[in-house]
Amino acid sequence: MTDAVAERPAKAVNAKPIPKHQLQKTDNSQAQRDYFSKLLAFENEVRAIEDERELSIHLCNSSRRVVPFKQCFYIQMTKTGEFTLRASSSVSIVDRNAPFSRWIEKMAGRVIRDVNNSQVSFSLPMYCDDTDEEIESYPFTEFLWTPQIQNDQVIGGTLMARANPWSDADCALAKRTSNLYLHARAAINGQKALTRTRIKVKPVLLSLCALSLLLGFLPVSITALAPVEVVPKEPFVLAAPFNGVVKAITATQGMELSAGDTVIVFDDVHLLNEKKLADQKAAIASARHQRASQGAIADHRVKREIEVARAEYELAMAESQYASELLDQARLTTPVPGIAIFSDKSDWEGKPVSAGEAIVAVADPSKVALEVDLPVKESNVLTEGARIKIFLDSDPLNPLEATLVNASYRAQPDKRDILSYSLTAELADSEAELPRIGVQGTAQVFSERASLAYVIFRRPITAFRQYTGW
Repeated sequence: MTDAVAERPAKAVNAKPIPKHQLQKTDNSQAQRDYFSKLLAFENEVRAIEDERELSIHLCNSSRRVVPFKQCFYIQMTKTGEFTLRASSSVSIVDRNAPFSRWIEKMAGRVIRDVNNSQVSFSLPMYCDDTDEEIESYPFTEFLWTPQIQNDQVIGGTLMARANPWSDADCALAKRTSNLYLHARAAINGQKALTRTRIKVKPVLLSLCALSLLLGFLPVSITALAPVEVVPKEPFVLAAPFNGVVKAITATQGMELSAGDTVIVFDDVHLLNEKKLADQKAAIASARHQRASQGAIADHRVKREIEVARAEYELAMAESQYASELLDQARLTTPVPGIAIFSDKSDWEGKPVSAGEAIVAVADPSKVALEVDLPVKESNVLTEGARIKIFLDSDPLNPLEATLVNASYRAQPDKRDILSYSLTAELADSEAELPRIGVQGTAQVFSERASLAYVIFRRPITAFRQYTGW
């Protein structure tokens, strides 16, 4: 007997039936687990989509596994701020010109204007016109609008329809699903943050137009750009004293010279010959004058030739002296110190020159001026004492301030063969470091003030008037 009792299972003695409410609780927990697993799988499926159009179709068709609707419409805002129908249940391509599509877009637009950023459920014919034929023909009367919001602004949403009213639980599921698709669309578009500010195009354009209009009246200086070169101020010019040939230029470009230094040597072969002939003529005239003076003592008729012989002698001596002076000028020296400025030795050596033709300039490096070639089309900036800003090619980051002191009356072709006015300017700061003579750059010439709109459009206006005559 003892053995028989020992062979019975221990749980059989204490076994009790499970209560009915505990069995129901276990079934509900399992159902919840299954539902959450289904929801997570659905979310993973949505996040795996890589195309925005495919995402819109998936929203309108596959999301009914989570939200119980009969038909879903996806509304999206365009760049112009207009809400349009992008996708619809059981439809691959939406025809926005169809009457039904226009009816849905009109209904969605009225809902958005009325409820702003809120979710709302409503029944037909709310948000419709009394003349809409779709109210009678459409089989579903209960609608749920769920907006998609970024930065407190509606950028789209879903409009779901079915026959029975919407519960709070269904509204919550629809809102969660809408946010899920919103994040997925942001990931597809490569957005870094869902709170990115959406710029309203029309207000921005109006603001820019107003700002441009105000800036058009802003007073600014009329300016013009022109080439500039640093030139010597009041240089001493060594010119040819006679018609001859330059034999050599002993100085080099930029060479420092002292007073009395020889700079130019002319060919003196012709001058030496002229000097010898003048000396011989002077000797002959002297002999004639001496003979006439001695003969006048014995013969009074010879006295009449004395004056003629004296005049011939004086003329011959003058010619001899002039030949000596020309021969002395065959080696041209500078009377002032400075630096030698000329084009190139090859341009002068061995070349004939005319009397008075400038060859070399001797300039003081501490006295410089600025020469600006202003094109004729920019002549409207010419005002007395105009301010000029100099940007030298050798030092463009440190502009120099200058003042206009002189302008040519007539325009002439400059080095670029452009008809220009020659302007002379001086540095405004006398203590500033002087630029080297010969340096070039760009000058910005300032004139009187005018409106910004005139400064911007003055060249098109000038060209228009030149070609049309109006």
